[in-house]
Amino acid sequence: MLRQNYPQTLIAITEATGVTGSLVTTITPTDWNVAVGKLYATGFTGTSPTLDLYVQTQDPTTGTFFDVVHYAQITGTITEQNALFASFGKPQLYIGAPESSHISAGTVSGLPLLSRTVKVVYTYGGTFATNPTVYFTMGAVDQDYK
Repeated sequence: MLRQNYPQTLIAITEATGVTGSLVTTITPTDWNVAVGKLYATGFTGTSPTLDLYVQTQDPTTGTFFDVVHYAQITGTITEQNALFASFGKPQLYIGAPESSHISAGTVSGLPLLSRTVKVVYTYGGTFATNPTVYFTMGAVDQDYK
C-alpha cells in the first residue's frame, strides 16, 4: 500500500534585499523520500533584472557544497500560480563526488541530498526599480510502500 503523508515544510525562505547572497540551513530529520522545491518571485521591474537560484547539498566528509538544482533564470515576476518546481531525493550516502559544483540553468543534477545541511544561493543581475521579493520553500512527502 502506498503511504502518502501531507507535505511537510523543510525550508521556507523569503529574500527581499535584491542583494546576491546565500543561506545555509539544516533540515529537521523526518521520514520522507521525496523533496520538492518551489520558487516564485515578485517585483521584477527595472533594467534587465534576473535571478539565478541554486539549491546545494553539503558533503558531510569534506564540507564541500554541490549543486542539486539550478532553477531556470527568472527574468520577470513568477507567481504562485506559475511557480518553478524541482524534486530531488532525501539525504543518503553517495559514493563518488561530482566533478563540478556548477550546473546549467533549468537543471536538476540527479545528486541526492548528501546531508541535512542545505544551502540556497541567489544571484541577482541587472538593476531593479524596487527590491524584488523571492520565495523559496522545500516540502517533503513520504511515499514508501508499507
